[in-house]
Amino acid sequence: KGARLIKELLLRLVRNWPGKLVALLAAVGFWWLVSTTTTTITQRTFSIPLEVDGVEAEDLAVGVPDFVDVGVSGPGPRIDRLRPDQLRATLDLDGASGDFDRQVVVPTPQEVRLQSVSPSNVIGFVETVAERSAPVEVAVVGSPPDGVRLTTAPTPDRVTLTGRQQQLAQVVRVVAVVEPGGGEASVIPLDADD
Repeated sequence: KGARLIKELLLRLVRNWPGKLVALLAAVGFWWLVSTTTTTITQRTFSIPLEVDGVEAEDLAVGVPDFVDVGVSGPGPRIDRLRPDQLRATLDLDGASGDFDRQVVVPTPQEVRLQSVSPSNVIGFVETVAERSAPVEVAVVGSPPDGVRLTTAPTPDRVTLTGRQQQLAQVVRVVAVVEPGGGEASVIPLDADD
């Protein structure tokens, strides 16, 4: 009876053997693929410069950070090789005038997923850069030698100020600070409070 049972099991094993062989090879192949390609997912954060697009030469975007923090994830080997210069963060201000609230865009390389951008939105305003001419006043710092009388005459007697229109409007005078012996001076724009 035992020999008959063994013979029957062998016949069942051999019956439809090509299909069984294919199934066995597929199972072994799947097991090998899963066991050898387990890649860990890695996360990293980079601080990258924020590039501003769409601002005219005579305009200035105020409130825009210099850098944003970008969090990415992906296969460990890919993330380990990723360098900050392979990522680009942009703020598109095309058509913006006055106040704006725009999203920071960060495209990522293949196999890399964007997890976070901080700040993800930038709130600010676009202001026109202006120029204004102003006369120069001279301020002498220190005392001249005894018996010496000083006269001052700035050269040039006017300067051109360039800056944000809002700040430039607050400048009421420009002072050149010089020592009693003369020479080159630092020119300081002052508002009404100074």
